[in-house]
Order: sequence, then C-alpha cells, then structure tokens
Amino acid sequence: MLGPKSSGGVDVVETFSWSGTVGTNPFISSIQALGTIYDCAWYADQIWVANDGGDSPVKAYDTSGALVNNIPGSLVDNAAHGVDFDSDGYLWVANNVSDKIYKLDLSQGTGEGPSVVSGLTASSNPFMSSTVIAGEGFGPGASIEIFDLIGRRVLSAGFDGSYCWDGESVPAGTYMARVSDGGLAVTLRLIKL
Repeated sequence: MLGPKSSGGVDVVETFSWSGTVGTNPFISSIQALGTIYDCAWYADQIWVANDGGDSPVKAYDTSGALVNNIPGSLVDNAAHGVDFDSDGYLWVANNVSDKIYKLDLSQGTGEGPSVVSGLTASSNPFMSSTVIAGEGFGPGASIEIFDLIGRRVLSAGFDGSYCWDGESVPAGTYMARVSDGGLAVTLRLIKL
C-alpha cells in the first residue's frame, strides 16, 4: 500500500498480513511527484507504479527510491491504470481509457523501452456491420476467434496481422475477439450496434 507514513510526509510501502502490518520501507520518498497512483507491482527488487503521467505512465523504482526504468506513454497509449507481472516475467499494463491490456517483454528492451509483444485494435468499435481487427507481434500461424458473451464461438479464421469481420449475421451485443499464435493470446472487446 502506498501512502503517508506520518504527518512528516514521508511516503512508504507497507506490507500487511492477516494479523496487521508486518513491515515498512521508504521505497519511494517523493511519491507526490508522480501525481495519482493507480496500481503498483513488485518484481525483481523493484516497485512498478502505474500513474497519471502521460509521458511515462509506468515507472519502476529500486529500494532506495531511485527511478530505474519507465514505460514510455507511446507504448501504452499514454495512460496506465493497472500493472502486474506474470510468472514468465512479462509486464501487463491495463489502460482503461483505450480499453486495452498490453503485454510487455522487458527482456527485449533496446534502451528505448521494452517492446510490445502484441496488442489488438479495431477500426470501428462500436461498429454497425463490419470492423477490421489488427494486431502486431503475433507469430506465424496465428488465428482469430470471436465469441459471444456466453462463450459460443461465432467465428474462427486465420490471422495475418489483420482481419475484417463482417458481423452482419450476428445480433447486436458484446463480443470478444481472441487472437492466438499458440504461445500468446490477446483479447479485445467488441460492441456491435
């Protein structure tokens, strides 16, 4: 939990157990400079913070409070509201403004920030009759599936970076597009009017 430790304004990271506070550390001593904090995650002795900074909405600090890494806003549409790491070390960033979730491979960074493994977009969303679903970073043999809200598959096809879905034959409602290449799967919510 991030927040003021005392009336002196020293901010700390506190750890909790079921029985109460078990420890505190002043990992980030100037948290006010970050603006609004939405989420945080701990990984490889660093605390990763999602904040309202559009230029770098995800920042990482070491245990002394020094900034050690950041995710440029250009990679995550200039907003981040959720951060987490999976067991393989991928950083997941949620952007509720663009309604997207990004999977970032920090090991592929080139000094200009990490590379985005993949993401999906729709040319129109909501859409009336058709929309083009596009995505980057998928390996060969990728496929797209579209499901309705009760989990019925309404479409299955190959995916080579984009797919034009003609939704004329399905009723209005919410659908989930899922693109997978066997190792990576990404979803995008679609709304048909």
